[in-house]
Amino acid sequence: MRAVPLSELRNMDYSLRHVIAHMQYWRESSNWIIQEGGRVNTAVMVILGVEADYMDVGTREVLATATPGDLVVIPQGMRYEFYARKVIENGADLSNLPDGNYYWDGVKRDGAEGVRTANVIFMGFEMLDAAGLPFTLGSRIEVFRFSQMDPFYKLSERVARLSGSGFTPPALIISRMYDLLTMLSETTFKKRPRSIAYRRIEAALLYMDNHPVGTITVGELSGLCSLSPSSFGRLFRQEMGESPVIYLQKRTLERARELLSVGDLSISEVALECGFQDMFYFSRFFRKWEGMSPSVWRKKRREEKAVRHDE
Repeated sequence: MRAVPLSELRNMDYSLRHVIAHMQYWRESSNWIIQEGGRVNTAVMVILGVEADYMDVGTREVLATATPGDLVVIPQGMRYEFYARKVIENGADLSNLPDGNYYWDGVKRDGAEGVRTANVIFMGFEMLDAAGLPFTLGSRIEVFRFSQMDPFYKLSERVARLSGSGFTPPALIISRMYDLLTMLSETTFKKRPRSIAYRRIEAALLYMDNHPVGTITVGELSGLCSLSPSSFGRLFRQEMGESPVIYLQKRTLERARELLSVGDLSISEVALECGFQDMFYFSRFFRKWEGMSPSVWRKKRREEKAVRHDE
C-alpha cells in the first residue's frame, strides 16, 4: 500500500470512508495487541492522560512513546502492541457521551457510568486517492506535538462525540475528519525541517505544485533555482530520493489517473491535460507505468467503483 507523508496530504485529492471514533480509558499496565495482518485502517490517537509505548509484537522493541499532549498517527497495516505504562489524572469529560462510544482497556462498553474521564481519543478511517486506490499516512508510527494543541483536542473530541450518536449523517463526521487531517497536514508541512538542499530546490517544488506537471521540463526547473541541470539533479535526488525526471513522471501519472477516474474527458483530452500532444506517446507512457492502456485502466477502475458502490 502506498504511504503518503502527512505533510504532503495537503496537496492531495482524496476521500475518506468508514470513519470511526470513540473515547477510551486505559488503566495502568493495560495493553492491546493488533493481531496478524496489522491495522485494518489508518488511525490517529490523541493522548490526554496516559504515558504509552507502541511496541513491536515480535521483538518487544519500543517503536514510539507518547505522553499527554501528543498526537499519534498509525499507518494501516502496522502491527504493534499499545501498552499504557502510566496513567495520569488528566483527560476529557465524558458527560453526554453517546452510549456505545466508550472503550475501557480497548473493549467497548455500553456506557460510561462511573467513569468521569477518557485518557485517549481514538479515530480510525480508510483513505482512497483520486483514482480510488487505498493509501495510508506514513510508513511508521509517528508522534507529533504542536505548540497549539487545543484546536486538535477540540476537533478530535467533536469527531468522537458525533461518531457514536447514531443520528449524525456520516458525511458530517467525514467532513470533521477532513478538517482535522487538513489542519494536521498544514501544521506538519510548516514545521517540516528545511535542509540546505531543500532550500536550493524549493522554487522548483513550489512551481510544480502550481502548474500542470506534464508541461514542465527539468531545464525549466533548474533555471528557476539558478542551478545547472546537473547540480539541480544532484540536489533533487539528495532531497527527494529520486531524479527530477522520475518525480515529474510520477506526478504526471498521478494527474492522468485522477482525470481518467473522474469526469468524462476523452483519452485524447486527458493526454492534452497531462502535457502530451500525441495520444500515442501518452498511451505508451501510461502503459509503461500501469502495464495497461489508459482505456483499459479506466474501464477496470469504473468496474471496481461499481462493485464498491453495490457493497
